Amino acid sequence: HHDAVSKAIKTETGNVENPVSNIRIEQKDKFPVSTEEVIEMKKQLREVIGDQVSLFEDEYLREVMKQPDSKKPSQRRSFEYSKAKFKRIIEKRASVIDSFNDKMSSSEFYETDTVKSGSLYWYGYDARGIPILWVRAKLKKWSQLNIENEVRYHMEILDAGINLMPPEVTSFHIISDASGLGWKETNISLMKELLNLLMRVYPDRLESLHAGPVNPALKGLANILLRIMPARVGGKINLMSEKPFYHLTMEHQLLSSDKIPDFFGGPFSHNFEEVGEFSFEKMIQRQTLLLQEYMEGKKTQEMKKINHFL
Repeated sequence: HHDAVSKAIKTETGNVENPVSNIRIEQKDKFPVSTEEVIEMKKQLREVIGDQVSLFEDEYLREVMKQPDSKKPSQRRSFEYSKAKFKRIIEKRASVIDSFNDKMSSSEFYETDTVKSGSLYWYGYDARGIPILWVRAKLKKWSQLNIENEVRYHMEILDAGINLMPPEVTSFHIISDASGLGWKETNISLMKELLNLLMRVYPDRLESLHAGPVNPALKGLANILLRIMPARVGGKINLMSEKPFYHLTMEHQLLSSDKIPDFFGGPFSHNFEEVGEFSFEKMIQRQTLLLQEYMEGKKTQEMKKINHFL
């Protein structure tokens, strides 16, 4: 973990290293999973969790099953291990939902400050079709923070984003704006709850997390969190130096320069609604259109390739 801490913290000097992304390319299909195995997994899970198996798309089942065994990294996770993991996801999910179920209807919930602040939203896809979840911590009302509502909102927004992924995509990026963030705008117990949610209910879903520009509060928070997260997750965390624009375009090629938001020194505005009037429904409409655009662009590229060979 300490390596991950020092690597992530290195960014201030500008030499961001992300050891995991390089490894992942080599390992892409180091442990292939056959279609038969995926079908068998679905069949066996259906016997245990019934229709909830539909929460796992086939590609996600494959993604989880093909990961290396944490104790013996030279071999794949066993079928039984993966099966137990999917079962635990459903159990954890149910216990989280139970904890806030009858407190508030969905329509009431979407009117809370947690949602309306606009501090968490989907917008756009990278070149591979991986969606981007934006975090704007400064927009939260930290003095009135409701941790239960925050956990509920993260769960609802992650579910919504997973439903708007192109076929073959099972993961997402998080880009977090930490400008002007002080200790008053951080909450360790909230961060631990969210890390727990990510690891237990959405394991193997995080493609990468980029947070910056780096400052003492962000560095301190990263230090604490990196110590309690598995190395595989820690390796996906990238702290951005004072140049997020360069980090997101040149270094990690997540976005083209015309799509960098103004709060990172780019030309693009994320003020989709008035401050404090964020609409979950409109966000879904925007992301649905962007998904269609991505899929059409991909189809055009494929047609060009075909024509090239003809």
